[in-house]
Amino acid sequence: METYRAMFEYPAMAGRTEKQSDDLQRMLRADPVRRALQELIDQRDVDYKTVSLAIGRNHSYIQQFLKRGMPAKLPEDVREALGHYFKVSPELFRDLSTMAKRGAAKRASTSKVDEKRLARELAGYTAVPGAHLSVAEDSFSVDDEDYVFVSGYDASVSAGPGSMVSNEQTPLYRNAFRLDWLRSLTMTTPNRLAVLRVVGDSMEPTLHHGDHVLVDRSVDIFGHDGLYVLNKNSALFVKRVHCTKGSGLVDIISDNQLYPAETNQDPDQFRVEGRVIWLGRNVG
Repeated sequence: METYRAMFEYPAMAGRTEKQSDDLQRMLRADPVRRALQELIDQRDVDYKTVSLAIGRNHSYIQQFLKRGMPAKLPEDVREALGHYFKVSPELFRDLSTMAKRGAAKRASTSKVDEKRLARELAGYTAVPGAHLSVAEDSFSVDDEDYVFVSGYDASVSAGPGSMVSNEQTPLYRNAFRLDWLRSLTMTTPNRLAVLRVVGDSMEPTLHHGDHVLVDRSVDIFGHDGLYVLNKNSALFVKRVHCTKGSGLVDIISDNQLYPAETNQDPDQFRVEGRVIWLGRNVG
């Protein structure tokens, strides 16, 4: 831990050995904030200089932060500027160790979780009246493991009409996910994730009727190939999207070969509601 701390406090330390440099690079790549920022840059297909200048810093600021660890932590004004630029919560760029300490202090001051209620929540799909809570209020800890709730909505995704998820829509249930596991999938804050139900067979064998998908709603453009939740003419559906390099067009693909692909489509005719990052399925 002392080596880790020292490297982040003195990232430009002269005379660093090759091993220390390699260790620093591994630590930087593993840092959740830096991973989140790099993922957003990749999704938006922009370069470090563009982002640096957009947030009012010198042209090499973002590259220095990501590659050399300078600064060790992003100041508040930079977090706010990045949140505005990428249209995400500035909290995404806050040091998670600080947040974890705050969460631990808060948990220590609160009463013990009702174990029966918690078991029902962890089993999934528990009806919860009213709107979902904030991220800070919508989390808990069990045996030193941090969990967060992700809201599930009365909206289905298919090859046909569905209903749209809005920020004002009331969730019908919540699913509990381990925070570190979610972080391995996406750095998006939990209140920008949603669980939706799949209807129809157009995406078989990848997605089956009745599956539930976890959708990263912070993704609003076609950054790269993958499964996306799309909205076209008020119809909500999930499809595989292939981005054609050079032309700017996209192919909308059903994994079920009985459904023909829509090739060379103008991406502007679709609104990206999010990207599918996980699926859940009943077995038996």
